[in-house]
Amino acid sequence: MPSNGHVRQPEQASLDALFVGARHVRVLEGGERSWHEGEVLFETEDPADIAALASCMKIAGHGFHCMCFGSQGIEITVRTGERTTVGLHHGVSLRWGPWSSDASLADPWRLCDWLARHGVKGPLEELETDVARTRQQRSAFQHWLDGMPPALAPMRERFVSAVRGAEPLAKLHEEALERLQKALVTNREVVRALLAWAGRGRRNVHYECFPDDLLVKFPLETLLHAIDGEDVKDEHLDGALRLFTKSWPFHSRRKAERAFIPTTFVERLRTRVSADEGRGFESLFNR
Repeated sequence: MPSNGHVRQPEQASLDALFVGARHVRVLEGGERSWHEGEVLFETEDPADIAALASCMKIAGHGFHCMCFGSQGIEITVRTGERTTVGLHHGVSLRWGPWSSDASLADPWRLCDWLARHGVKGPLEELETDVARTRQQRSAFQHWLDGMPPALAPMRERFVSAVRGAEPLAKLHEEALERLQKALVTNREVVRALLAWAGRGRRNVHYECFPDDLLVKFPLETLLHAIDGEDVKDEHLDGALRLFTKSWPFHSRRKAERAFIPTTFVERLRTRVSADEGRGFESLFNR
């Protein structure tokens, strides 16, 4: 195999060279670990199959390194008997020993579909699952972002950029609170706006703590006042339930205050507890 013992950046030419004179290809379970021969998922000596597989392995970018060994390994044997293995990672990237990093596939669907049609369904299933998860995460983020109080609309683009890592979200705390207090006048309305937003959080990802970080700046009396009265809405209670039971900012700084929440408010929160949350809720408010 043409490695020459040198580490190099991933390039299409070096990948294509592995298939020059290839007479036998196997797809193995277990990534590129050539010292560990996993289950043989597919093998062929058909030149047409080998050429078709090679044509599916076009790379686009590089400069990253997956932390795992890979899901499958594509073992290539040439006429001289030399062989090498290229690891396939999660259906989207390749790793070859002499490369300095992994390389992303230009068209992951093409390779995964080819493998699936030849009995190796794992990569396609993994890719489909990952795409579905990403779509779900984006939908959840959009739903949560749409709950942002109108007073914070001028900060929306900057907020999205911060979520993507442009700057720490904590840098936006002061401006967000000032905008809310200016627009809503009373602390009760400010807290209600934040609770309604916080209540949309379901996954405890880092950005969902943004309204929680602002809410913990208010005393318990103000927080409880916001969920009191005939005009309290379910969205306010959902936010309060999250704040008092799931929020890391509250738990890490003020968890002892749960003991001072009156029973009447605990009962009000209990009406918003789902079946799978019941045990956790009762353990926090065991009275």
